[in-house]
Amino acid sequence: MTDASKKLADLTPEQKRALLERLLREKAGAKAEPEFAPLSQGQRALWFLHRLAPQSSAYNLLYSARIQAVLDIPALQAAFQTLVRRYPILTATYSLRDGEPVHVFRQQQEISIERIDATAWSEEALKQRLVEEGNQPFNLEQGPMMRIQLYRCSDQEHVLALIVHHISLDFWSLDILVDELYLLYAARVSGSNVALPASGSFSEYVRWQSELIGGPEGDRSWSYWREKLAGNLPLLNLPFDRPRPPVQTYQGSVHSVSFSPELTASLRDLARSEKVTLFTVVLTAFKILLSRYSHQDDVLVGTPMLGRTRTDLEKIVGYLVNPVALRTSLEGNPGFRELLNRVRVTVSEALEHQDYPFAAIVERLQPKRDPSYSPIFQSLFIWDRPRVRDESNLALLSQNGQNGLNGANGQHSSMPALKLEPYVMGQQGASFDLTLTIFEMNGGLSADFRYNVDLFDASTIERMGQHLLTLLEGIVKQPEQDILRLPLLTEGSEDSSSKSGMLPRLPILSR
Repeated sequence: MTDASKKLADLTPEQKRALLERLLREKAGAKAEPEFAPLSQGQRALWFLHRLAPQSSAYNLLYSARIQAVLDIPALQAAFQTLVRRYPILTATYSLRDGEPVHVFRQQQEISIERIDATAWSEEALKQRLVEEGNQPFNLEQGPMMRIQLYRCSDQEHVLALIVHHISLDFWSLDILVDELYLLYAARVSGSNVALPASGSFSEYVRWQSELIGGPEGDRSWSYWREKLAGNLPLLNLPFDRPRPPVQTYQGSVHSVSFSPELTASLRDLARSEKVTLFTVVLTAFKILLSRYSHQDDVLVGTPMLGRTRTDLEKIVGYLVNPVALRTSLEGNPGFRELLNRVRVTVSEALEHQDYPFAAIVERLQPKRDPSYSPIFQSLFIWDRPRVRDESNLALLSQNGQNGLNGANGQHSSMPALKLEPYVMGQQGASFDLTLTIFEMNGGLSADFRYNVDLFDASTIERMGQHLLTLLEGIVKQPEQDILRLPLLTEGSEDSSSKSGMLPRLPILSR
């Protein structure tokens, strides 16, 4: 009798039963998780924010995609069910245990897809419905934490919508889920086998984060953030259309602007010549815009980092994103090039220390807390590169035959065409006073200004969008120009902001 056989024979019936259940869970792709598990630092922050505003949709994530294909609904249902077994966090709920918020992992749950007939709907009506669904609040204690909807526009056209709370997933995790949904669906339809990439447990990430905070790397990062955020932190004083409510609200709306192909090309050329990223160029312009609007030289802007600096974190599904504070001095009316270098250094340092949890920084800094605004920073800058998924994307998951689809003979299988085109997506509500998201897609750039409607009128944000475009045009033409002399208005134009004295100290120059 082998050692393994002897050990198995020595197990009690209860131990054998528990072992069998664990093996069956692992065979189905599920990770063995405790019934209760601690939250990450970021999740704890979202938990407490939800307790303050349980009806808010500010941390709802909406992903929707148009599918141009005849769908096999049972295959789609089965693919989602496999994902739920593989990632217990998709059905975890959140509750208090001994005074601390925790994950609650329940037994296997059946996932349901809400099917909606949208054949008679206009494009506008469909988009409006998606936004409305995306704004429906979640009950973190009862769940479900993921809502799946399928809108049928015709026999060969559908829109798939996933709505989740940020406490469960980030957008990187959504990318993982959709990639694997592709493979699982194709395998089901074609009768092929699928080998999904190995995935880590979110509990492992929580454990790693806790060790980082208490270790020497965490000490070094904390020293950096403590120095960077020392002194009086500036409250971004934008010219609101209404007084700030005594308690922060999360009611949001979005204004979108597009960059011309010529402006996009010029910005790329500028980034290349200055040896910086396009992210840094546009972020610098955004800081100038905020400074011009607020009359402040000390500008703090947050930006989310993926939180996946180690390769073993790349395939974990959960909430790993970590915001960092980018603080830059605009003092002395520097030229754009000089300011660009300041921002470059700021971004480089933040990248080096990005793993230290922002929630822990806030807790240790103990900044002045006011329920009417977010601590540390009140504006956010996001760079997003949405992907169109098709068969070529899936090829990236199949390397050396280790992952991907294989038929009965072990050969790589061609898969049914299933192309998802990004439709309506993004975070709902307004987590901050103002968030600028830059979308880089198909070689072009566009921008979304997400703003708190209890602070700003739509017309104010529309002007701000035009000011940003004009500012960027001025930057690419005169990158050496002092930032106070860069234009915000096009030649011969004026708006109510200049006539009302909204920006009395910093001139709005025409180009």
